[in-house]
Amino acid sequence: MICDDLGIVQFDMDGRIIDCNENFLKLVGAEKETAIGFGLLTSVIDKEVWWAVLSALSGKHGCYTGDHVSVLGNRILKLKATFATIKSLSGKPIGGLGIFEELDQSKNES
Repeated sequence: MICDDLGIVQFDMDGRIIDCNENFLKLVGAEKETAIGFGLLTSVIDKEVWWAVLSALSGKHGCYTGDHVSVLGNRILKLKATFATIKSLSGKPIGGLGIFEELDQSKNES
């Protein structure tokens, strides 16, 4: 099932990762201790990813598809990432959620 391969992160309003699943860690090649606290707005090299995260924190939907260099694990992967806003009950943005999928999975199957 494709959902089993999705990497998921939750981040705060400063763009710092506050939680992630094991699939995200495998995807980017990182340990949980390194990922938690990682700044998506301060440490990501790819400006398109930066804009997608910023869009989510602004209450909009953010997307990225392309070849991505993982700063966390020094990996290059073909990535699709979707970012969404997490809102409080009153509707105020309080963080975001990112869903990551590696598009070229043939490397993982060999």
